Amino acid sequence: MTETSATYTIGEPGEWGSVVERLRLTLALRSEAAVARELGFASPAWANRKKSGSLPWDRIIALCLERGISVDYLLTGRESETQHSAAEAVTIDESLLEDVLVAVEAELTRRKVTLPADRRARVVAWLYGEYKKGARQDERAFRAFMDLLCP
Repeated sequence: MTETSATYTIGEPGEWGSVVERLRLTLALRSEAAVARELGFASPAWANRKKSGSLPWDRIIALCLERGISVDYLLTGRESETQHSAAEAVTIDESLLEDVLVAVEAELTRRKVTLPADRRARVVAWLYGEYKKGARQDERAFRAFMDLLCP
């Protein structure tokens, strides 16, 4: 991964430490610096992220999907009923994931809607899964889905 990473507002302010700590524990890493390296960040770039409170959600979600880590757990600290084992890890289409993240974020911004972090992550994960399974990426269908989610 490169040093740049998209910024998304999936999380809430102040959740940086909790999410990073749960990620560190889940990956059995010794330090936050090791988490940064796992996500592909050098120390200065990670320090800038931490200072701004901006979690690299594109990389975190991709890592979770690759390693079978529950995004719900990282966000809330609660286990998910659908958590996968590491043996069930899947291949991630990073371009598709980024497209889904950008589309959801843009639509929520357009609608001036704020969803709780866990719900927003579930929306992204569900849409990504549907598109990955071959669902047609149709703008009208996407907007209809978002209409149901946040009228």
